[in-house]
Amino acid sequence: MKGKRLRVKPAMTVGGHNDGWRGEVAGNLNYCPIDFPPTMQYNTRKDRSLEEHTMIKLTKRALILLLAVLMTIGVLSGGALAAETAHPHSLPFTDVGPYRWYRPYVQAAWDQGIMRGTSSTRFSPQGTFSRGQIITVLFRIYHGRSANASDSRENAFADVSVSAWHAPYVTWAYENGLSVGTSPTRFGPNDPVRRQEIATILFHYVRNLTDLDSSSHDTPEWRGFTDLAQVTNSVIYNALRWTNNHGIIRGTSTTRLSPRDTATRAEAAAMLVRFVYFVDSTEPPRPPSTALEVELEVFRLINLERAEAEEDLEPFEWHEGASIVARRFSRDMYRRNFFSHICPDRTSPIERLQAARIFPDWVGENLARGQRTPREVVDTWMDSPDHRDRILSTEFTHVGIGFYTYAWTQMFLVF
Repeated sequence: MKGKRLRVKPAMTVGGHNDGWRGEVAGNLNYCPIDFPPTMQYNTRKDRSLEEHTMIKLTKRALILLLAVLMTIGVLSGGALAAETAHPHSLPFTDVGPYRWYRPYVQAAWDQGIMRGTSSTRFSPQGTFSRGQIITVLFRIYHGRSANASDSRENAFADVSVSAWHAPYVTWAYENGLSVGTSPTRFGPNDPVRRQEIATILFHYVRNLTDLDSSSHDTPEWRGFTDLAQVTNSVIYNALRWTNNHGIIRGTSTTRLSPRDTATRAEAAAMLVRFVYFVDSTEPPRPPSTALEVELEVFRLINLERAEAEEDLEPFEWHEGASIVARRFSRDMYRRNFFSHICPDRTSPIERLQAARIFPDWVGENLARGQRTPREVVDTWMDSPDHRDRILSTEFTHVGIGFYTYAWTQMFLVF
């Protein structure tokens, strides 16, 4: 092939469990059809394992020539990834970009009828969410997504007219002990809702309208928040701790819970989707819901690591196409019982992306296996200097994350 060669920066691998996994057999699955000689070596270590990324620099000319050669010899035609190019799910909102961190939550909130837009084409993710809106959403979570309240009783709040659209929802919330006013005579239905208010309302929903356990306890994450002194009310404190215990409301950084901050509509969507997953399921949701939640938590945690870094790092943007590629590779590692950047059929990370019609200039990849939680896998990566460098890179702008049965893949991209 003429033109510039692919530049491969060799990677150092940390960790590994060479015994393989025992479980479901993949059969004749063919996820890695392209022949590409591996150039990496890796070491092994018992219990936990993770593979260092490979960085590959591609010029546009090299991409075009490589793709032309591959198509000429026909190797792409048999690949599953080539036939399953990822496209972001359709949403009517023009202000919710396909790679924003909140996109999957807005998608889930829209699909499940939890939240609507501020217009037919706008969601206003950075806008505020009102106290009246949060109790309306919870009414519909409880009674059905299309339900409307029609309680015409007068309420105790002078700022809630009986004829106001939110009046019956305020009455419902008040009668069921979900929410009290901002004062004995004022509810503040149009006031932007604060993070601690959402926690309190969700906490009372669980206590008063379900049989679910509302107890909470201190965790290392909870003890790591340095702004808990802002919470002087014991009920609000317990509510925040309960929602944090269940992953419904997380910190705005590793050391800040920001209880008094106003919640954006994007944050409210994330909190409500997590809450619905918790309330509607007697057991953890099955994939893809569980996988998506796990992947989004990894995404949130690595962006928190970037926010806490000494360098002024922008948060990664979510790349849905790369996430699908990463998820399929994690599944392939589990089902075919291997652990390497190069799959048994010799496909490299860049070739897996190319097969899905994704053409970045640089690619980095972190792998891990055996870690049980997003926090554990991120901590493992951050404890390895080379993996940490990828997460705190000043070059990569997008990330795709894939999880399957404790096999983890991160794909870092720059275009």
